[in-house]
Parts: sequence; C-alpha cells; structure tokens
Amino acid sequence: MSPAAAPPAPARAGGDTAAAVERALRQAVSADVFERLAAGFVDARRRRGLSAETDASLAEAFGGTLLLLTRVLFLLSAESRGLLPPDGPYARHGIGRLRARVAEMRVPGHPLNAQSHEVWRELLALFDLLGRGSAAVGVPAYGGPFAAEAPGARFLAENAVSDFFLVPALDKLSRDAGGACFDFAPLQPDDVAGVLEGIVGLRLAADERGKPVLFDPRGDRKASPAGPPPRWVVDFAVAEAVGPAVAEREAAYRDTLAEAAARRGRLAAALPETAARLEREVASLEDRAADALLSLRVVDPSMGSGRFLVRAAELVAARLAVLLAETPAGPLAARLAEVRAEAAAGLRAQGMEPDASAWTDAALLRRMAVKRCLFGVDVDAAAVQAARLALWLTAFVPGVPLPTLEPHLKRGNALVGTRVLELQRAMEESPQGQFDAFGGPFRGLLRAASAIREAAAQADATPAGAAEGARRHAELEAAVAPHRRLLDLWVSRAFGNRLADEVASLHADEVLEAARGGRSRLGRAQAEALESAAAAAGEHRFFHWDLEFPEAFVEPETATWSDDPGFDAVVGRPPAGRDEHAAALRPHLSGAFPHVYDASADLHAYFWQQGMELLRRGGRVAFAVPDRWMRSAAGEGLRAYLAERGEMEQLVDFRASGARVEVDAACVLVVRRPGGARQGAAETRVTLVGADAGPEPALAGYAATHAYAVPRGRFAGAPWSLERPEVQRLMDRIAAAGVPLRDHLGAPVSAGVRTGLNDAFVVDDATRDRLVHADPRAADLLYPLLRTGDIERWTAEWRGAWLIAVASSEERAWPWTGAPDADAEHLFQRTFPSLHAHLKPWEERLRARHDQGRHWWELRPRPERDAHHGARVVHADTAAEPLFALAPAGTCVLANACVWPSADPYLLAVANSPVAWTWLWRNALHGRDHALRLTPHAVEALPVPPPQPALEGEIGGGVGRLLELKAEARAAAGELLDWLAAEYAIAAPDAELLAFAELNATAFVEVVRRHRPRGAESLPPREVGMLRNAHAEVAPRLTAVQAKAAGLERRLSQLVVRAYGLTADEVELMWATAPPRMPVGR
Repeated sequence: MSPAAAPPAPARAGGDTAAAVERALRQAVSADVFERLAAGFVDARRRRGLSAETDASLAEAFGGTLLLLTRVLFLLSAESRGLLPPDGPYARHGIGRLRARVAEMRVPGHPLNAQSHEVWRELLALFDLLGRGSAAVGVPAYGGPFAAEAPGARFLAENAVSDFFLVPALDKLSRDAGGACFDFAPLQPDDVAGVLEGIVGLRLAADERGKPVLFDPRGDRKASPAGPPPRWVVDFAVAEAVGPAVAEREAAYRDTLAEAAARRGRLAAALPETAARLEREVASLEDRAADALLSLRVVDPSMGSGRFLVRAAELVAARLAVLLAETPAGPLAARLAEVRAEAAAGLRAQGMEPDASAWTDAALLRRMAVKRCLFGVDVDAAAVQAARLALWLTAFVPGVPLPTLEPHLKRGNALVGTRVLELQRAMEESPQGQFDAFGGPFRGLLRAASAIREAAAQADATPAGAAEGARRHAELEAAVAPHRRLLDLWVSRAFGNRLADEVASLHADEVLEAARGGRSRLGRAQAEALESAAAAAGEHRFFHWDLEFPEAFVEPETATWSDDPGFDAVVGRPPAGRDEHAAALRPHLSGAFPHVYDASADLHAYFWQQGMELLRRGGRVAFAVPDRWMRSAAGEGLRAYLAERGEMEQLVDFRASGARVEVDAACVLVVRRPGGARQGAAETRVTLVGADAGPEPALAGYAATHAYAVPRGRFAGAPWSLERPEVQRLMDRIAAAGVPLRDHLGAPVSAGVRTGLNDAFVVDDATRDRLVHADPRAADLLYPLLRTGDIERWTAEWRGAWLIAVASSEERAWPWTGAPDADAEHLFQRTFPSLHAHLKPWEERLRARHDQGRHWWELRPRPERDAHHGARVVHADTAAEPLFALAPAGTCVLANACVWPSADPYLLAVANSPVAWTWLWRNALHGRDHALRLTPHAVEALPVPPPQPALEGEIGGGVGRLLELKAEARAAAGELLDWLAAEYAIAAPDAELLAFAELNATAFVEVVRRHRPRGAESLPPREVGMLRNAHAEVAPRLTAVQAKAAGLERRLSQLVVRAYGLTADEVELMWATAPPRMPVGR
C-alpha cells in the first residue's frame, strides 16, 4: 500500500483552540505525565532488583522518558494531520487505535495491573514499525526519533513501563479532564513541540520515598518557564532577518541562471570542442545556482522548542516555491527530481510502490530547507529534543525518511566556547613556533569539516541513504572529537584550570593523541588538566561553533577556512534573566564578551555579541528581547556595541500595545552586520506598537504604516530614546529647561530602610504598645512607618505601622559597641529587653540575611537614615501613576520607596506635574503593566526648572492650600467611613466604597449592602434612610472639596509649564503624545 498523500501545509492561525490545547498538554506533561512515565521506568527497574536510583540513572531515565514523549507526540500529530495512512493495515497498529484502547481501559471498574506490559509492547511495536518500516502494513522506514540509533532508544528497548503507569499517562495526552479528545490537527509543529516546554530546565530527582520528581536545579521545583513568544513576534523577526538573506540568494540565482542561459544560447553556433566546454560551464553554473540557494544558513542560538526555526523553514520553502514556478526547468527543479527518484527507488527496495501525489513541491522544499539551511543550539536537553520534534514534523514527507537532525540541532551552551582560529592565533604567538591548519595540531580538521558539509548536502531520501549519512556523520564526528578536547582545554582556563594554557599551547599534539585513544605522553599534571577540562566542558556544555557547524565556516571546495564565515541570519529569543544562577560563567563571559559584559547584565546581552560575531558580512540578527536594557545602566555596553558594530535597521517595541506578550520578549530589534559600504540611509525604522494594533498584530503591515525614521546617531552608549523626532525635541527642550534633580538638591535621593526581614522589624500598633509597655526605652527605637500603599498623590497617610530601627553599631554608639559577640547580645538584651525578646525568635533568619549591621539584631549601616525622620518628599520606587507625597515629620519608609532630602513644595509640584510624568515615562525603566521604576537613579535625572521667585511663591502657596484641601477631604471621607465601620462592621473599604462621593444615594446604599459581613441581616427601611442621609450630608461636601483640589491642581500644572518655559505648541504636543495615566487632565 502506498504512503498517505501529503496535505498542504496547515495555515498558521494562532487560534485560541490550538493555543488552549497546547497549554493543557504542556501542563499535563509537566505536572503529571512526565513524572508518571519516569515512575513507571523506576518501578520496573526496582522490580528487577535495582535497589536505588542514582543521579546518573535518573538522568538516563529522563532521556528515555523524553524520547518516549517525543515519539508519542509525533504520532499523535502526524496521524491527526493525515501524514500517516488513516485507514488500511496501518490503522490496526496506529496511535489512534491505542488511544481508543486506553480510553476503554480507563473506565471505572477496570483496574490497571502493575505487572502487565501489554500496552507497552504494542507501543514499542508501533515505534519499531515507524523505525524499520513494513511493506505489509504499507509504512516505509522513517527513522528519525524512531531509529534504533536515536539517543535514548536503547534505554526504551531495555526498559518498560507497566500499564499501571502508561495507560493513565497516554490518556492524559489524549483527553482533557472532561473526557473530550484533544484534537492535534490544528496544532502546528512548533505547537506540538511546545508541549515539552514545560520540562525545559528541569531534572529528575528522587523524593524521600524514592519516587522520581521533576525539579529545577536552579531554584524551586517545577519553576515556571517563560511562555512561548507569540507567533506574530516570531513571524516578524524571521521575516526581517531571513527574508533579506533569501532575497540576496534569489537575485544571485537569477543572475547565475541568466549567465547559464547566455552560454547555452551560444551552443548552437559553437564548434564541437567549444560546445563541450560551454555545456560543462552551463552545468557548473546551474549547480552553483542551486547550491547558492540551498547553502543559506539560519541559526537560533537558544532555540527552545524551535519556533523560530520552523517559521524560517516555512519562509524559505515558500520563497523557493516561487523561484521554482519561475524556472520550472531550472536546477532547483532538477534537485527535486533527484530527490523524487531517490525516494521512489527507496520505496521500491522496501517492496512498496511510490505515490507521486505524496511528494508535492511544497513538502519536499520544506524538507530540503530543514535539512540544509537550519541550525540550532540549546543548553537544555528537553529543548533540543523539542526542537527536533518540531522540525521532524515540519519536514515530514510521506514515504521519505525523516532527515537526520542531530548534526544541525545540538545541545550546548552557545556562550561558552572558542573558535579554532582563536586558539590557533594564540598558539602561533607561543614560543614553540608557528602553527597552521595543515601543519600543526589542526591538520586534517579542515578536511573532516569539509566532508561534514558534503554529507549534509546529501538528500538521504532512502533508508539506506539515511543510514549511510548517519554513518558518515558519526565518522566525521569521531575525526573532529579530539580537536574538541583541545578547545575544551583552552576554554577551561576561565573555570579554574590553572595548567590549561600551558598544556594547550605546548602539548597540543599530545592532547590530540590522547583524545584519539593513543598512548598518552602527557605527564600526570597535564593529564589531570585534561580531565579537569573534560569535567568543566560536561558541566557547562562547552560549544565551539566552527567545530560543531563547519558548514558555516569552511569552504568545501578548497577545505580552507572561509574568508566570510558565519550565518546569513541569527534569530530567536535569547534567555532574558540575569546570570545569578551562572556565577561560574562570569570569568568566561567577561573575557569572551568584553564589549557587553556587566555583572548586572541580562544574559541576552551576551547573545547579542555572539550573534553579531556569528554573522557573515551583510547578515542580520533579529532577536525578541526585553526593552529595559535600552535605558538601564547595565545595558550601556550593549547599546554602545550595537551602535558601533552594527547597522540597526528596525526596532519594534510592543510593550505599550494591547497584545499578549511576555516581558522578556517586549521588542524585536533587527541589526545588520556591515559588509562593505553601509546600506541605505543612516536611519533606524522605529515602530511603537499601540493599542490600536490589537491582541495579535500583523507586525509587518503595522510597521509599514506606523514606522518612523530615527537617526542612528541618536543610538550610542547613553540611554536610548525611541521617540519621534518632534517628541524627542520636546524631551530635549524639557531637559534643557532645568537641571537634574540631584544637582538641584545638592544631595542624593536615597532608598528607604532595607531590613532584610520585614516580618521581624515591622510591627503594628498593638505590638508596638506591648513592646513599649514592657520596656519604655523601646519607644526610642520605634518609628512610624509609611508603607507604599500609604503614599498617595501629594499626601501620605500613616496607617499604624512601626519600624524597629536598631542602627548598626558601626554607625552609632551602643552599650554593646565593640563588645565580643557573646557579650554584645547580652548587653542588647539588658538595654532593650522587650526588643530582644521580640527579635530572638527570628535570629536564624536574621543571621542569614545580607542586609544587616554588625550584629544580627541591627539594621544595615546607612549614615543618611536620620535624614528620613523629618518631613520629606517620598514616593514608591515602582509606580503606575505619579504619586509623590510630602511625608509627615518623624516617619520613615522601607527600601521599596524613595526619599528626597527636601520638603520643598515647589519640588513636590514639579514631581506631580504632567510635564514630569511625560519626561519620566520616556526615560525611566518600565516594569510590568508599564509601572515605572522610579529608582533613585531614575528620579535624580528629572530636570527641575530653576525656581522663579514669583512662580515659586505662587506654587508654594498653592501646594500648601492643596494639602489643606486633601486633609479636609480625608477628614470628610473618614467621618463617613468610620461611621460605616462602627455601625455596619465594614472595616476594610475597597476602591468602590472609597469613591462613594461619585455615587448617588441609591447606588451608595447598594454598595454598603454588598460590603456588609456575610450573614448580616437585611437593612430595614430606617437604616436605609440613615445611609441616604449620611451620604447626602457628606458626599456634596466632599465633592466640593475635591473639585476645588482638582482646579488647584490644574493651576499648579499650568504654573509648572510656565516654569519650564514651554510654548503653546509644545504643550499641545505633550498632550497629543501623552503617556497613560497622565495626572490632572488638560
């Protein structure tokens, strides 16, 4: 029976149904299925006599479980999409039949046997069918994840999962909690692979009962990874980086074919000898044209589940299909004909007749793009397997073996490694003489690398061809492996391997000989250095780009290093977190990426430098990354590097849009590596995606109509502005009209008190009274504390929190200052017995904190703390709107708030003005939901216009009157709210009740009714009347006060505008481009 016909590529709709299925399956795998299958393997091995699992055996079980899930997900997707025969003999073996059987076994009253492996045997038989094929069933050998040589295949062959574990796991992959079958048909290949994203970064460990559980070695068990980047983000990044590279090769293809056609046109009039030469030249030109197309190189250095690579395959295949239609008799068509002929011969050799309708141009071009053009790296094994799954599904052509993906999709740390030429240069500078790629320790490496490239160009369209290709790759990998050991040794210098430099430079030949298994001539110390390097390479997954992907670095015709090495496009979403969990990498990162290194930099900064260095001349990087680095201090090096080393072509920022997007993929930046003359104008096209774009915008179309040009000269190491030129001129105008706040103050803005353990040092009124009652001296160390929720606009209302402020003995003299530790605590207990008794239960946690003074009961040394006890301007360090307030004298704040060393009402008016919010919005870092990070560093840069005597006086008087009105409004509201608390037990009014003045009397009564405690009796008519009367008495008075305050705020805003000297046109522009939550209103 012939294989199933290939359907057209599914539409790339980002439908809610497909997304919901993917999320449900991802949750099922990470929360249940993976651990259940792993437990099945552990249970079976325990029954065979294995007493306990080790880290190594659990790692093996993890790999086997991962391959098992990969195979099952592949089958569920392939059958749903009709890529495997939907009926006939195969249907009696397929995953669809197993799904039905599993559903029957899950009915109530059907116990599952921990001794039975019936379903497992059927599943293995199905895997073997896909791996080796069967003419009787009508299924050819597909190999890929089903090959006996696949990583983890041996584990599955030697172990088993009983029905007790396997059936529930398969059922959770087949049906949702309500029993409805999951429909895999709408899921794209990368959606299917995304099911495995929930286990990326996780490992297996045994709990106290020996049960395998998933945990995150960097932190909490099953820590949630970042969600997948939206498809519209992936589409845009790939189109902008890969599209131009394809266009360049399309142009070269057409030019080369035109040259071949011109020579073919001369054949008719040519002499026989000349004609033979022309025919050879035409054939060579046509081969060169096809090779130029298919040697396109796209890489994702942090590929995850392969979403960017899948889209790249689709884009390349679609563009090749257009060329194929243009030149139906050209060399691209000839290459497809060769694949069809090879695949047909392979099927006949397996006893099956080919079905020509199965091998559509689109399907074969996708397979060709996947096999020839795509490369990927990820440090995580689950991510690598997920990416292979996505690309196997993308490249699946019925009847044709799945391509071998291991040589192009590899596990490794894209940031930790070196290049052969870097080591060679270092060795040339050594006192031992000159080395070169042929005469030194790298002899033969280039020939092996060139052979790898040739092997990758083979179609592998038959099982024999695929097996031969795998064999050749294995041989070539063995030839390259010794050189990898040498490069590992060189990189290990940054990981504490003291002899690595000496051994690599002086004993390279001996290292290679030992790595090849020959007689080692290394001394003991040198051998230990080599072992140390191997351990570091295994732990940190060293990855040497030119060894692993020689196709991008070596010229196959000459077996020499390319004079323009690298990839045509680098795409992806690099990791966005900082490298606190990778402290061991910092010595390497600082040396390998000096241009962008910063101890506080996000990891994606290093991927930017790596990505740029991986490009050939004229290639492009397009990454989806956060946008905070554009303004942060830690991003200065990255900003300068990209501005100096690249041509920033396009930047799209969609944090302000209504789109659903993760914070770590808030913008797409496309940077071109210069090659020769700079292309086009020295401008960057910037698009700030607004809410009008919708939840899933088509970025290319939106950018085409909304982008604006920004001079590249604006981008340097200083914080970047993405504003339109006219808005940037307004920002410059505001900055020029004032001086930075810090200069105006003559002192820094400071953060509040960092206790390191608020639970111990922050107490309520009742606890404060108890502590003071027990020891009156404690009152001297208890300060009224303003929490960020107490800080409102203009005023801050203290709500009964207190801070135990025991200053460090490094900054204040105490009876225990200078005493030995044991005596110091005794003296503290004698001096403040109630505080000691309160803090003592927290001692263990207080000793462990970073923020502490000389002793565990003290606060961190901070000389400016006393300054916080007077009236000062305060604000939260994260704010969604401008809430700057005057703090009452004697209060203090915690570290999540900031304190200005001034109570100047002029400064308070400036800070709360629309002008200041406009400036801060465009210059401070943004957090989630566009809350601004108003850190001391951010607000110190706020331009403050020099006070003019007349304006300063009017502003000061206006602020004073406004504070009075705020107090009056608070008193009026408090009068009613206190009455509600006493009469109706409404102790914690929410925002709806606090806004009672905006309600009419009927609505107010209804709100009170809803806020009463559960079980309260219904309101009798008399009490309804009392509520109406209370509302009628207070609400109009409060409304009048609020109206006066609003009018006064508008007046203060106008005065601040005058202080900045803004013109009417500039004010109009400010409001026309106003950020969200502008204060006051026009």
